Amino acid sequence: MRRMTLLVLATSGVLVAGCSSATKSASTPAPTPTIHGQLGTVSTPLGSVLTDSGGKTIYRFAIDTPGHSACLGTCLQYWPAVVAPAAVPKSIEGVSAAIGSIVREDGSRQLTIGGFPVYTYSADKGAGSIAGQGKNLSGGVWWAVSPNGAVNRSSPAATPSSSRVGGGYGGY
Repeated sequence: MRRMTLLVLATSGVLVAGCSSATKSASTPAPTPTIHGQLGTVSTPLGSVLTDSGGKTIYRFAIDTPGHSACLGTCLQYWPAVVAPAAVPKSIEGVSAAIGSIVREDGSRQLTIGGFPVYTYSADKGAGSIAGQGKNLSGGVWWAVSPNGAVNRSSPAATPSSSRVGGGYGGY
């Protein structure tokens, strides 16, 4: 028997759901990323995509240009810049794209793949999550990055987290 508990926080409009069950349900385990130092790869419905060292999918912002980030202010709350290490490696096993960094307007260093700044998406939950894929948010479209540095313009199968339509600067 499964019990469902719902808690609605009226002031914030947030819905929280929890489940408990006496029996364990079979589920597909989350993909495990292969981490190669600062970067890794994980298999997703889009194919192999790059991840940060924590396993989160790496994205590129369509309106960025080589060596320049257009994601500023509120945008960074939803699309955190992947921080570049002090010494950026020339190459990483499993990654054929050029790896580099830029200095952002605030003085921080951001990792680049193929010359373009890269980001993670705050709504991605765990390794293999691609909730940011194809989102048109913060003034442009976001694409997952493959190990060769190319963006993947495929659309994932519609799921509750990937079918939300958003607009505006950084919001859903």
